[in-house]
Amino acid sequence: MNMRRALGVLSLGLALPLTACDLDLFDPNFPSADAVLNNPTGVKSLGVGLQAEYSNQVGWVITSVGLVADEIGAGTAAFANYQKADAGDVLDLPTTGIANDPWTGMYRVITLSNELLAAIPNVEFQPGTASGLTALAKFYQGLAIGNLAMLYEQFPIETGLSNPEAPFVTREAGLARALQLLNEARDALIATPASAEFNSDVRAAGFDLENSIEAMIARFALIAGDLTQASTAAGRVSPGATSEFRFSAADGNPIFNIMYRSGNAWQMRPEQTFRLEAEPGDERVGYFVIAANVPGFVAPMDSLASYSPTANPPIPVYTYDEIRLIQAEVFARNGQLGPARDLINEVRTQCAPPGTDPTDPMPCLDPISDVTHPTQQDVLDEIFRQRRYELYLSGLKYEDQRRFGLPLKYEWLPIPTSECQLNPNAPTGAVWRCEG
Repeated sequence: MNMRRALGVLSLGLALPLTACDLDLFDPNFPSADAVLNNPTGVKSLGVGLQAEYSNQVGWVITSVGLVADEIGAGTAAFANYQKADAGDVLDLPTTGIANDPWTGMYRVITLSNELLAAIPNVEFQPGTASGLTALAKFYQGLAIGNLAMLYEQFPIETGLSNPEAPFVTREAGLARALQLLNEARDALIATPASAEFNSDVRAAGFDLENSIEAMIARFALIAGDLTQASTAAGRVSPGATSEFRFSAADGNPIFNIMYRSGNAWQMRPEQTFRLEAEPGDERVGYFVIAANVPGFVAPMDSLASYSPTANPPIPVYTYDEIRLIQAEVFARNGQLGPARDLINEVRTQCAPPGTDPTDPMPCLDPISDVTHPTQQDVLDEIFRQRRYELYLSGLKYEDQRRFGLPLKYEWLPIPTSECQLNPNAPTGAVWRCEG
């Protein structure tokens, strides 16, 4: 489907729930919302636009996590809120981008997914097209809510004009809602597999909906502490499957756009600690970063190797090594250290063929054993290290630090000032909440 047309419908969809006043304006050259969302082409375009919206907004999740979890640092001319986050100062600016940007971006995704879910029953689709669209909407809404749960202590899970003062829920309730949506998406496709029409007209190239659903169930179940569900879902992910968000020259990779194309005020680069603290010989370092001395607000920084101005590389929805490490963590937390070490070694010992440039991060390290890692804590420490280097700039390190009991620069990101001002249900009583 034509992306420009899809983005036009996307703009219309975003205008619906975010505009609080009705000016009763009519443009005869632009279709009404009812006209767009009550015909098959319009609804399918909204599905295409939902995918495009998430793939652009996820960059804010990745860079905000990168700053607070010390994956990246801020440049000497970067915005003050980025410099504060780099230094670990109080995030007290009214427009704190690292808190506002992922919040706004994920709620745009949630709003669009709600619009899509509301529109599907109004159009006569093939059963597999309807189930595919339903699963897609629930997948992205579950993913967006899960991302919010990794960043904020409390947040709303309902949006739109029907919920102008949406209640806040705990992050535990948010994770439960994310998992509910993801399991409902899975159930929809099991009951009625996606049609050829959905796969050709809606599903983005390179995106594997079925395996992505399983991977996100595994990811968020692990975060929620449901080890059984995490292990079961991880076991359903196909080892040979890949799923990614793809970009083009006209719609570039958002991580590169934020770090390199937005001027010095946005400048962020890899912290040198990623390179300097790596295990000797870990080839993933060269995959992700290039040694440099870029001036930083706190310390010198390196350059990115994995994102370039011409290639517009994809962002993985997940990698199979994340799935291996989820399974390893489940085994380790259950005291089954042998299987955990085996899965860690499946990650550690991967090597690119001689003379080739790897298309994925491959460490090419020696295996561990019960001699090198005899205790449960040794194995858990190794899992965190492998996640740090395998899943660099994936938006997961902040939650990993929390789950593994490591020191946090910030316990939670603060609720954006605009939400505090407009929503009387916003909580107070802590530095990451609203002022009382």
